[in-house]
Amino acid sequence: RATQAEDARQTADKSASEGKDRAEAAEKLKAQMEQDLKRSREQHEATTADLVRLKTQCEALREEIRGTEQRLSAAEAARDGAYKSRDSAVQDADRARKLQQEANKRAAAADSRAEAEKTRADTADEA
Repeated sequence: RATQAEDARQTADKSASEGKDRAEAAEKLKAQMEQDLKRSREQHEATTADLVRLKTQCEALREEIRGTEQRLSAAEAARDGAYKSRDSAVQDADRARKLQQEANKRAAAADSRAEAEKTRADTADEA
């Protein structure tokens, strides 16, 4: 009986020792998992902050693009207006040139008539 009791005590001690070892291993695993969870949360927070920062930067870039597009549109409108003004000025210059040519023709005709009139007057004076 003493041997059985001793065997039972040794088995109980061995089971207790194994249970203690498993409990220590479980505590270490729990501590490691808690550390991993903490690291994961920190990474998640950092990633979330990066995403918010990137979203803000994207919105700022979109605003900049909209502003650039508006300036481009205004520049194109100004360019088109300048082309129209240039075309109008060319047309005005063409009209002015034609009017000048017409005026020169009329002046030449008037000079010719005046010369003819003078010649007639001179001829009348001589007669």
